[in-house]
Amino acid sequence: MNNPSQLWILYLCLVIVLGCFIGRVNIKGLTLGNAGILFVGIAFGKLGASIPQAIGGFGLLIFLYGIGTDAGPSFLLALKGRGLQFSCIAFLTTFLAIITVLICGLLFDIDPAVMAGIYAGSMVSSPALAGLLYSVTSYQLVLATTTYSLLYPLGVLVSIFYTHWIIHFEKEDIQKAEEELNQKILFENPPIHSMALEVYPERTISVSELYSLFDVRVTHIIPEGRTAVAPASALIKICSGDKIRILGSDNSLKKAESFLNATLTSSITFEEHVHHYQLIVTQKGACGSRIMDLAARCHMDTLMFEHVRRNDVDIPLSPRTRLYMGDVLHISGDPRQVEMLRGLLGDDPRQLQVTDFMPVMLVIALGWFLGAIPIPFGVDKTFELSSSAGVLLAAIFLSNIKKIGFIDFYLPGSSLLFLKETGLALFFATTGVNTGSALHAEFVLQSGSILFCGVIVTIIPTLAAWYFIKKVLKFNYLYALGSFAGIRTTAASLEIAMRITKTPYIATAYSII
Repeated sequence: MNNPSQLWILYLCLVIVLGCFIGRVNIKGLTLGNAGILFVGIAFGKLGASIPQAIGGFGLLIFLYGIGTDAGPSFLLALKGRGLQFSCIAFLTTFLAIITVLICGLLFDIDPAVMAGIYAGSMVSSPALAGLLYSVTSYQLVLATTTYSLLYPLGVLVSIFYTHWIIHFEKEDIQKAEEELNQKILFENPPIHSMALEVYPERTISVSELYSLFDVRVTHIIPEGRTAVAPASALIKICSGDKIRILGSDNSLKKAESFLNATLTSSITFEEHVHHYQLIVTQKGACGSRIMDLAARCHMDTLMFEHVRRNDVDIPLSPRTRLYMGDVLHISGDPRQVEMLRGLLGDDPRQLQVTDFMPVMLVIALGWFLGAIPIPFGVDKTFELSSSAGVLLAAIFLSNIKKIGFIDFYLPGSSLLFLKETGLALFFATTGVNTGSALHAEFVLQSGSILFCGVIVTIIPTLAAWYFIKKVLKFNYLYALGSFAGIRTTAASLEIAMRITKTPYIATAYSII
C-alpha cells in the first residue's frame, strides 16, 4: 500500500495532467497554455490537496535555468545595444507599482504588511515576498503571505489575458519583426563571403597587414606568372598581378578590393584545387581548443581555417579563437589533414543530442549560492538577489563561457525545451495548490478593498509599461513582448508569447528585464 505521506506525488501528477488538458482548450484562438496548471492547482488546494513548496521552488529554478541558457548567447548583444532602455522599463514599472500601492494604502488605511503583499501578489513577484522573511514579524508575514496568495492569481490572470490581447488584437507581422532583429544581428555579425581577385596594389603588402587594415583573410594565392595554388601564410607578400582568394564581410571585401585596385577573376582556378569542408565540433575533448593548438597538434601546414558558424552567426577566426560544442568549422585544404582534424573534432551530429545533466545541476547550485550572497545596501543593511535571480544570471553567464575545465555547458535544444516545460509545470502546480489551500472564504469576503487595490496595482503599471515600451521606446514587437513578460515576472506570459516564434528574442528580452 502506498505511503499516505507520498500522496502529494499523485496530486502533482493529476494537477499537471488536468492543467495541460485545460490549457489546450482553444476558445476563439485563446488558450491558457501551461497556466491552466496553476488554476487546476488552486482548485485542488481548496479541496485539501498539498504539495511541498520546495517542489515548486525547484521547478522555478529549472525553468529559469532553461530561459537563461537559451537566451544567453544573444543576451549580451541585446544588453549592449539597448541596456539603458531595458533598465528604464524595469524602473518605470516598479516605481509606478510602488506609488500606486502607497496611494491605495493611504486611501483605504491598509496595514503596511498587507501593502507589501499587494505589491508582491499584483506584480507576481516572489522575490519581493521573499524579501519580507527577515524584516517583519510573524503576524505581518502571515498577512503579507495571505494577501500575496489572494492576489497572485489575479496578477497572473491579468498578465495572461493582456498578453493574449496584445498578440491577437495588437497583432503585428511576426515574420517582419523576426527579420528586423535577424538583420540587426547580421549587421553586428555580418556573414563571411569569399572572392577571387586579381590584384594590382600600389605597393607590396603582406597578408597580415591586409588583415589588420580591413579585417579580411587571404586564404590562397596564385603568384603572378604561376598556375599553382598555394596557402597564404601571414607573412606572404601580395604583389601586382597576383591572384588571391579572400574572405570577409561584404563591406570589408569592398574596401579591400578598392585598396588593392583589384578586379574580379574566375574562381574556377581556386575551386578546382581548393577542397572545402565543414566540420561540426561534437567531441567534448576538443571544446575550448584554440585554432593554433589544433594546427600545431596535427601539423596542418596546408590546411586553412576560414571561419566558424556559431548560433547561426559567422565568426571570423584568429589563431586564438576557441571552438565549442556545436560550432561548425569551415576549412579548406588537404583531404588527409582534414580527416585527421575530423578525428579530433568528432564531426558526429548525433553527439549533439546527448544530454549531460551534471552541468545543469551545477549551474543551479552556483546560482543558488550567488542569490544567497548578502550585498551591502546602505548603513548596516544588506539584500540578496534571491535564488531565482542567481540561477538566471549564472545560466546566462555560463552559457556564454561555454566551458570551464572539463565541464561543458552545452545542452541540446530538445533537452532545454523539456527542462523549461517540466520546471514551469512543477512551479505552476505547486504554487496553485498552495495558493488554493491558503485562501480562506472569510478573508476573501473581508478583503474587498484589498482586491480592489490589487486590480488597480495590476492594471495601471501594466498599461503604462506597454505604452512606454511600444510608443515611447518603439521596441521591436518581439522584444516588446519579452519585456512585458519580464516586468510582470510572469512565466505564463512568457510561455504564451514564445509560442508565436521559434527565435530566442522574446526570451532574451525577458531575461534582461
